[in-house]
Amino acid sequence: MNIKGFIKKYALMIISFLVFIITINVITTLVVIHHQKPKIVTFDIKQTTDDFVQQTAVLGQKINKQQLELMTKKFNASLDKTINQYSSEGYVVMVGPAVIAGAKNITPEVKMKIAQNMKAK
Repeated sequence: MNIKGFIKKYALMIISFLVFIITINVITTLVVIHHQKPKIVTFDIKQTTDDFVQQTAVLGQKINKQQLELMTKKFNASLDKTINQYSSEGYVVMVGPAVIAGAKNITPEVKMKIAQNMKAK
């Protein structure tokens, strides 16, 4: 049997096999793309920093300069740690004004984690 005879005899089976392989490839690609899609969240760093400054201003008369510097270092370290934690979990953290719509605002959660981290240190 020559090649043309083989192709004619098994054409439907060959076409079905190719359609099956292409379908599997498309499904696999869609699953991979869906699971690798970044999760975009927003964070209002200005509001968070303003709140911290306001809180330290209230304490300003009760604490000395060294204590204030220490608190500021703790705040910055805690902020970095919290944002990096979100990043390591696959989130893309953006400032609020950079996102028009559709992203979850994590500012309250970040503030809570910063406060917890600062108390733990």
